[in-house]
Amino acid sequence: MKRSQFLLYMASIPFFGVLSACKDSPVEPDPNKDPELSFSDNPESNALTIEKNSGMIRAVTEKDKDLKIKFRTKQNNDSFVYLRHRVNQSADYRHIVIEKENGETANLLWGWKGIKPSVRLADNSGKTIIVDGVELEFAISSDSGTDGPTNQTANDFLILAMKVLGIAIAIWLGASVIKLVAAAIAFVAFNAMTFAFIAIAGSLAYFILKRVLDYMGWTYDDVVNFLIQSWNRILDLLEQLYLSLPGQ
Repeated sequence: MKRSQFLLYMASIPFFGVLSACKDSPVEPDPNKDPELSFSDNPESNALTIEKNSGMIRAVTEKDKDLKIKFRTKQNNDSFVYLRHRVNQSADYRHIVIEKENGETANLLWGWKGIKPSVRLADNSGKTIIVDGVELEFAISSDSGTDGPTNQTANDFLILAMKVLGIAIAIWLGASVIKLVAAAIAFVAFNAMTFAFIAIAGSLAYFILKRVLDYMGWTYDDVVNFLIQSWNRILDLLEQLYLSLPGQ
């Protein structure tokens, strides 16, 4: 067997395992089940909800759990989104899929813009979603002037990545959605997505993901520790996310 064939074979093994793990996953969320998380326009309540339910974020990635999230629009109507953990045509790795009540979906994927990693929302065919002429792919970059973060700044890049994702989700959900709620959903979705990518990034099949994580300097424990920090820290982050969103 040639070396190139051997490497290709080894790279395929984890992908087959991922597909097998998703084989029996539910295809459609249950519209009648009660929401696991409910967000409002109260930042303190949102922060406390995230901290108290951080274990659910892990369950999304490790147990194929569908997470139903309820939030309120400016019209005070309850709306829902589902976080689902899937492999589909948009990417050959496990990732978070956000689905609205009307069935519209956005796949949370990594990308690469120039020399910077990016977060993007894609449709089920893998094409980046465009809303009102805005392409929902945003580079994760700082103004530090360095080639990439150090271990000391990995936590800062985690926050930066969630700000970027918060902007993308706010645009995708629409102007009628309370922006703090969009930021809270981004927080949950991004951490669930990062959990999954860190768990599989060591394999050859996911070299792009490994490249992103190496650039950020993240480890699995970094994300876990971030989630179990005090709710005041989470509240501060949600406020930062809110201020980063369009129109602020």
